[in-house]
Amino acid sequence: MKLILHISFLLLLIMNSPVWAHGGKTLTFAISDAATEVVQAYHQFCRQAYHEIGYEVELKEYPIKRSLVQADLEQIDGILISTESILKKYNNLQVVPVELARVDLVVYSITKDFAVDGPSSLQPYKIGLMRGYLQSHALTEGMARQTVDSYKALFSLLKIGRVDVVIALKRETERFLAANPKFSEVKALSPPLFSVPMYNFLNKRHHELIPRIVPVMQRLIDDKVLERLYEPYRTD
Repeated sequence: MKLILHISFLLLLIMNSPVWAHGGKTLTFAISDAATEVVQAYHQFCRQAYHEIGYEVELKEYPIKRSLVQADLEQIDGILISTESILKKYNNLQVVPVELARVDLVVYSITKDFAVDGPSSLQPYKIGLMRGYLQSHALTEGMARQTVDSYKALFSLLKIGRVDVVIALKRETERFLAANPKFSEVKALSPPLFSVPMYNFLNKRHHELIPRIVPVMQRLIDDKVLERLYEPYRTD
């Protein structure tokens, strides 16, 4: 009887883990609760790709640091999209080596005009940042900065002169500015402060899926599937 109970308990644990949900064919990926709706393009892309190898994909929102911890501790199956820098701290995550996007962190201003020459060129200025954007926080550590929760709040700080510059993602900012003409005086400074590719990540317990999913993702990208999924969010 004890053996039967022990086996039943183990089966219950296994069947309630993320990868065994819905008949063993669902992967749960974390996204930041600060992510914009653009993340849906990558969700649709990953759903299509993983469906070809027999898996469905679900998303779960967390504060960004918690999402990485949850994936690293095997509470969920991976990260929908992030940069390889997370591997420096979270050793149980493994990159799916197909570039899904490129992050360009750009400096924006209304009153200032200068060539962006690394983080040190921002030292003289008051800086506005988005909460949860870890890279922009790391690049400006020790500088005068304010943090807000939305693009509207960020560019409002800039418009009323509370900050001299803001740091934001290029694509999301282009979309925001196109939809909010009252911020038309905002200009992008160049070059980008930071540029890095982004990838899908799996917990290492799913390492056997990587050689199966890589050619599928690459074929879909070559066929411009991701480009078409991203089109509704494009402003350039």
